Amino acid sequence: MLSVPSTASDLKFKSMLVTFRKNERLRLLREIKALFSEGSNLVIKPLKTTWLLHDQNDGSKVKLMVSFPKAMCKKATLRNKIKRRLREAYRMNKNILHDTRIPHGKSLLVCITYTSKELLSYSEIQDKIILILWRLKEECGKVV
Repeated sequence: MLSVPSTASDLKFKSMLVTFRKNERLRLLREIKALFSEGSNLVIKPLKTTWLLHDQNDGSKVKLMVSFPKAMCKKATLRNKIKRRLREAYRMNKNILHDTRIPHGKSLLVCITYTSKELLSYSEIQDKIILILWRLKEECGKVV
């Protein structure tokens, strides 16, 4: 059930939760290298998730990168479509992961890679992303 915000400040807070700002994107090369060299894997077909608790450099607690290898689909338009769906599904459900207790001075680096040649609908991708976020929340709870 969707709750209606009572004040303008509530509205601003709720709209901030469903954004995907630049500081939430994983884009620094040293963080990406650390993620793939030291990170753990979580597979929920057709999505492979690599994650790592890493020393934090800026204000964001969770940083995300999405990937769809060219080997899986040669057409850039289809790859971009899937990546948009992945980002949108994360954006709409990231509150699951943001409720996780992440230690002070750390950030959670996440890469979601689409590993199938067949294209899934947005609703199927969203179901997989929700499952991944819950599993990541459990895994981070074990590490902390």
